[in-house]
Amino acid sequence: MYLAIPDKEETFDHERPVTELAHLERDFAEGPEWSKRQHFEEFVTHVYLEDIGRLSWKTEDERVALVDKLIHDDYSIHFHVWDIFAMIEMITNLSKKRNLDFRIQHMMSSGDEVIFILEKLGGK
Repeated sequence: MYLAIPDKEETFDHERPVTELAHLERDFAEGPEWSKRQHFEEFVTHVYLEDIGRLSWKTEDERVALVDKLIHDDYSIHFHVWDIFAMIEMITNLSKKRNLDFRIQHMMSSGDEVIFILEKLGGK
């Protein structure tokens, strides 16, 4: 399996907190709708975009309005963010919790992403 995962340290997400493994597990179990607003709030609070700088808001009402607008516009963001350590934790926990028999065959940084090649082991 080939995975290319954005590295928060190398993207506009660098100031956002790493997504906790428990959060990912809850998204898997319940779907992502419960945390959608939280992700947009993090984005509005922490992201600096090269083309426009800080997202513009001065008051709490303006911040809430901007979050609402981005959600309404279906603005594309990274919902989850990882550094290299969180990526490895996510992949190894996936293997253990889902009883998947694979190993990380190759891992490399490639600009703003980390590339993983996972090799299936044993059985089917």
